[in-house]
Amino acid sequence: MQWLKETRGPLAATTHHARRVDSEYERAGTASVCMCAEPRQGWRHVRVRRQRTKVDWAGEREALLRTRDAAAHKVLVVCDN
Repeated sequence: MQWLKETRGPLAATTHHARRVDSEYERAGTASVCMCAEPRQGWRHVRVRRQRTKVDWAGEREALLRTRDAAAHKVLVVCDN
């Protein structure tokens, strides 16, 4: 995901025009959002990281296997990018 910063403030609404917002922005960095969910259980885990690498993904998966899924005999993983 990108972090965006507005370069100009919005113009207030008048009697003749609605509030106007400029679409110009400045890029203020990036981040990676890793989310794991179990929809039927009503559970999700979200972590924001500075980068997205294979090692980061494997670390997230390993942490869940050691904690939440430790007693499971089989874990079905569905990945969506």
